[in-house]
Amino acid sequence: MKKYIGIALAVLMVLGFSRMALAGDTTVGVDVGNASSVNTFWNGTNGTFTLNGQLGNTLGNSADVNVWNGGGAFSGNANLANTGFYPNPVSGNYIAYTESYLNAQFTGGGYAQFDATRNLSYPGYGPAGQCVFGGVSSNDTGQLSSGSISTAYGISTSYAQMYVFNTQFQATGTGSLVIDPNTGAVVGPFSIRYGLTNGANGAGLSCSGTGFSQVSNGMYSSAGGSYFTFGSGGGCHTNATVNATGSGQFVLGGQALNNLNAPGFAVAIIGGGNFQYVANYNTGLFVSDFSVQGN
Repeated sequence: MKKYIGIALAVLMVLGFSRMALAGDTTVGVDVGNASSVNTFWNGTNGTFTLNGQLGNTLGNSADVNVWNGGGAFSGNANLANTGFYPNPVSGNYIAYTESYLNAQFTGGGYAQFDATRNLSYPGYGPAGQCVFGGVSSNDTGQLSSGSISTAYGISTSYAQMYVFNTQFQATGTGSLVIDPNTGAVVGPFSIRYGLTNGANGAGLSCSGTGFSQVSNGMYSSAGGSYFTFGSGGGCHTNATVNATGSGQFVLGGQALNNLNAPGFAVAIIGGGNFQYVANYNTGLFVSDFSVQGN
């Protein structure tokens, strides 16, 4: 993954992925430019695929979206779209409204990962640089998705903020657990990571183990100005959940300079600070609300 994990979320230093070097490596660059949208599809065996996407137009790169996918057999698709433009009176460029929908899966061992970064912000809405990242790796099967065109939910950026809707990770892994003697982290047959950063504020999770695990962001994560919401519900939608079988370790962490809340764990820190929750499980795990908010 990119540098955001280690810099912004010291409480989740255990997060990380290793991407395999296999035959048949392919890298594709997609610059949406002035086009309304670009669809990219891929599939392969015993290889890797990398998508480096840029959204915006010739006057401003509003967002970057990257996808990595590889394994014994793998496939996926990405739709990157500019849905409108907002003039920036200070720089003279245009900030795009962007929407990205991602899907990647693998069998026979592999990985599927993504990150997205908001690059431009309108004056008065704080700095840009918000980032969401996530992925799954396993010796068996895995899948990630972030939204779909049919539901109009995905990763969106604008002049004011970043939204991440309806993101889900699934993995199955077979074999034994290994414990890192230095960190106590589980190095399992499968590993799921998901996080959101906004400067020094942010939250993230990891779930590693053997068996099956599903991480669902039921409604949205968002970031803009100095605030962030991670895995939060809204209206009739519930907060995000983790549902795992078998054995493993679940880690959730958050960091905020002013206020930090994790309602599912009855955590409210006024004045800023760090929060970390670690669960080692042997007969499955269900977390009904892993949401974290802060500023």
